[in-house]
Amino acid sequence: MEKKKVLVIGAGMGGLSAGSYLAMNGYDVELFEMSRVAGGVCTAWHRGDFTVDLCIHWLVGTGSASSFYNKWNELTPMEDIEVNYLDEYIRMEDLHGNFIRVFTDIDRLQEELLQKAPEDRQKILEMIQAIRKLAHFPFAHSNPQELTNLWERARELVRMVPYMGVFQQYVSVSLADYASEFKNPLLQKTIFHLFEPDVPAIFALLTIAWMSVHQAGYPRGGSLPFAQRILDQFMSRGGKVRFESKVTRILVEEDRAVGIQLQDGTVVMGDWVVSAGDGHNTLFELLEGKYLTKELKTFYEKRHTFPSLVFVALGIGRI
Repeated sequence: MEKKKVLVIGAGMGGLSAGSYLAMNGYDVELFEMSRVAGGVCTAWHRGDFTVDLCIHWLVGTGSASSFYNKWNELTPMEDIEVNYLDEYIRMEDLHGNFIRVFTDIDRLQEELLQKAPEDRQKILEMIQAIRKLAHFPFAHSNPQELTNLWERARELVRMVPYMGVFQQYVSVSLADYASEFKNPLLQKTIFHLFEPDVPAIFALLTIAWMSVHQAGYPRGGSLPFAQRILDQFMSRGGKVRFESKVTRILVEEDRAVGIQLQDGTVVMGDWVVSAGDGHNTLFELLEGKYLTKELKTFYEKRHTFPSLVFVALGIGRI
């Protein structure tokens, strides 16, 4: 029986993952990537003697006790990757040489914060208690929500019950607002910079919790080699990839995606098309806005956009 052909737009982590699972399940898969390398934003580049890593500072799921580990392991053998775990997550220093170290060891973190900001003792102890609890938070093992039955959802809810108090307390407050609850100026600044200040504070606490139990570490080599590993596994399963192949249009027949057109005019046909690229570009450009539902229109018109980021990397030559 002839394999069904699937065309995947984008060879970032989403496209690599989609392509890998399709190849595992017997499909003929080809990825189309506008860049010269796979990985999308999970990438790095060289400047002189320095390697600038854009993405991975820590990877959730580097420890075998995590279900995320099992998911990564389906894409590339995790046991072959050397992982470094940080002793210090960040260090914040002011103009007078005072500093606060955010240790990934919870006991050391508590001691450091209480010593440097004794006026915030009660808030510090509350935060430390939350981190200790989150360190034992069970990672989800179920299928995606749309594939779960009522029993599986009920089981996940039961597993969440002991942690609902912590989530309710820290998921509704931004990290910036949470930082303002502390009295010590340097601790305020430290908390503010634990994660993106506009995201819920729970993300920063979860990050420290994961690091404390070695569930989030730095894969040796960084972003680009990690993405390359997944690409190599994808290709070993028979998958194909075309680089410098920007898709400009999804071809549709009878309301069904059947192919793509590249920037150079090349047309490639398939049985299915999966877009793992930008959602707005897919709906408004590649599909020419013809398949927008009311909900999708509202989403793109009303939701706040993520603020622009400027990435600056400094290379320091140390002897």
